[in-house]
Amino acid sequence: MTVLNKYFFLLVLVILTASFFYFGTYRNWPYKVESDGKYYYQYLVSGISDGDLDFSNNYTTPKYPWMVMEVDHYNLRETVDPSTGKPVNYWTVGPAILWLPFYLAATLLGKGAMLLGFQVDLNPFGRYMQYATMSSAVFYTLGALYLLYRIMREFCSEGASKTSLWLVLFMTPLFYYTIFEPSLSHVYDFFTFTVIMSLALQFKATKSTLFYAMFGTFCALHVLVRTQNIINISILFLFLALAMIRSGEIRRLSMPKTFTCFAALLVGLAPIALINRYLYGSPFTIPQGEGFMRWDDPQIMSLLFSERNGLFSHHPIFLVGIIGSLLLLFRLQQNRLWLTCLLCIFIVQVYINSTVEDWWAGHSFGQRRLLFALPLCALGLGCILDRMQARFKKFTRVFTPLFVMTGTILWFYLTMIHVFIWDYNKPHNIYQWMFHYAPKILGEYYGFL
Repeated sequence: MTVLNKYFFLLVLVILTASFFYFGTYRNWPYKVESDGKYYYQYLVSGISDGDLDFSNNYTTPKYPWMVMEVDHYNLRETVDPSTGKPVNYWTVGPAILWLPFYLAATLLGKGAMLLGFQVDLNPFGRYMQYATMSSAVFYTLGALYLLYRIMREFCSEGASKTSLWLVLFMTPLFYYTIFEPSLSHVYDFFTFTVIMSLALQFKATKSTLFYAMFGTFCALHVLVRTQNIINISILFLFLALAMIRSGEIRRLSMPKTFTCFAALLVGLAPIALINRYLYGSPFTIPQGEGFMRWDDPQIMSLLFSERNGLFSHHPIFLVGIIGSLLLLFRLQQNRLWLTCLLCIFIVQVYINSTVEDWWAGHSFGQRRLLFALPLCALGLGCILDRMQARFKKFTRVFTPLFVMTGTILWFYLTMIHVFIWDYNKPHNIYQWMFHYAPKILGEYYGFL
């Protein structure tokens, strides 16, 4: 156990990297940019290749023979905004910004290899560029887990922290969206949220101007990844102001630092308005249309407990984590406002996502739009593990490894079901799939039945 603790993050890096290059994307197709990810990726492709965000030519890019669906599989080239004459892109630019360093590094390495006589396909939709760029998901997940570990050490023991991190990696949708669908926004949503919550925990009037600039920048990046995250940072700023007022720090906060923070935030948010104006003729618009959100008809219980991608029914470790977070809140003497802020953000986002037209999040693996809530889940799990260790030391010495091993195997099995044999035309009851449909299909395939 000591060895595993010492090399925990190295082990996670090896497992994620090996899995990333061994598996393909959804349905194990032999590439990494798929589904909605093709439209996030177009910001990078068009911005670098064409120097603009007019996707007219990019949407007509022919697919490789090994690609199952067309590059523009939603046929958005036919959906042209009447005021600008440009085809729409309903997705956000944030993931492309986070992919940019990996994309540029892959391009430079590819050109260097070509100078040495190697054949390298630098087409953005070729396998080399897809795998090299999307490998960023492994590093952003690992970075988020490490930051989350640093946060958790404020509240939990080392063993409980690392055990809970293992559980949120393998018993939530995180592993799936890191490995099989890294071109979607959810890993980057988790990463940016973890960064800003880590910075918020350190937030003091005495911090440097650079700290304030970084905080504003990452808050903006969190919104660029998913526009609805403007709610997250609004709640966060409200709680930070309240905390500084209660502690008296507000009197020592300098205007230049405050200005730097908000200037970085506003400059960081500017791409949203600029892209909207460029594509739709107005800086403030909802590209999907007004009917996309049904504010007066929230499906909260379905979002949480439905057999169709319910947060708690598909990944019950979330429920355990939320309960643990509530228990932790009552025990805390310090950082109570910080944890209350996390809980408030989670509650508000549950409501917002329950009003979305497809609250089940399409062909999702679990409730992917709430993946950002993993810090809250991990903290709660760590709290419960620590309490169990304190009260039932001998029992937990056997129970914890057994639970971790069983949970990892069971939810890896569930992940493989989703990747290889899931049939969306059949009922969405997750437990029927795990214990009836999948065993029957596997039995027929291998001749057992």
